[in-house]
Amino acid sequence: MSANAFRSPLMQHFASAAKSQHRPPLVLSRFCSSTSEEKSSNMNRKEHQSNQLLSTTSEHHIKASNVLYSDKFLSTKSKQKKDPHRLIHSSSSERSDHPLNYFSTMQIKNANAANYSIYEIIRNRRTSVLGPINTPDLPHLRDSITKAIELATYGPNHHRTEPTTYYRIFSNTLSSDKIANICYNVSLCCNIKSKSIQDATSNAEDKKNKWLRTVACYIAVTCSNQPIQDVEPNEDYKNSHFSSVEPHNENEFHYWFHPLSCQYPETERQLEDYASSCASIQNLLLSLHADNYGSKWATGPLVRCRAFRSLLGCDQDELVVGLIMVGTPKFVPTKPWRRRRDFEGDVLRDL
Repeated sequence: MSANAFRSPLMQHFASAAKSQHRPPLVLSRFCSSTSEEKSSNMNRKEHQSNQLLSTTSEHHIKASNVLYSDKFLSTKSKQKKDPHRLIHSSSSERSDHPLNYFSTMQIKNANAANYSIYEIIRNRRTSVLGPINTPDLPHLRDSITKAIELATYGPNHHRTEPTTYYRIFSNTLSSDKIANICYNVSLCCNIKSKSIQDATSNAEDKKNKWLRTVACYIAVTCSNQPIQDVEPNEDYKNSHFSSVEPHNENEFHYWFHPLSCQYPETERQLEDYASSCASIQNLLLSLHADNYGSKWATGPLVRCRAFRSLLGCDQDELVVGLIMVGTPKFVPTKPWRRRRDFEGDVLRDL
């Protein structure tokens, strides 16, 4: 029986061409030209679609997840040897037992590149020192924040209670000016007893100006159905407005800008809702980092004062989980974290 009986028509064509030209048969690979114009156009279309899927991944990520392609038309003799075209992934030293065709290989390549990118985003995200506001970039920032908040809503949420609300405040708006003034007054209120009036005023002014220069957008995140946060509302000051309060009106100034004591979750449901809000913030921060924006999750005295809660219109049982400050990072940290605890045996323990 002829050997051609065990060959595909395409391999028979190559074998006859090789005999007529007195040269060894060609090995098909991703880089060889097809004998059919239709197959060539299909291959180019698939290549174009693959490049579009990977367009958001950096060249470094693509190289790190590079895949060497296999040819399913390899002869039996070449399969018995170490085949340089067999599927190899950079994260593993193992080779595939079965050669894969182009399309399934591309799916694996896309998945590996995406996973590598996710790992690097999580590993490299840091609290950022923000630089000056990039005004021309604000429309793109708006889109990125919208996407980040949408992704934040996919965080774990037991029983789908959806307790989290996001308040977006861009720079150069009336609300952002109010936040800067609250920042000034809270800083003054916290430092005026421990520092001289000159030093307290100077520090508060510096902090306010820094926020005005660098924070392109604020995202306040709140969690509902928590313990009552303002347990002792003062009826004498409740109907006044914080923007008209002067520091010399000590009691009224203290009422609006002194941080309230945080009332922590008391029930299992409240704890699960608070944890869900925190998980959503992590999604938000990672999305912003993936779009090359810096961020800082603030939980200081400002988010716990009555003036800030009044600006947001919080209910009494609504806990402010944090204020996310977003902008252009002044620099990107490159050093890995210096762990205070050993990972193996300390952070990670096998039982």
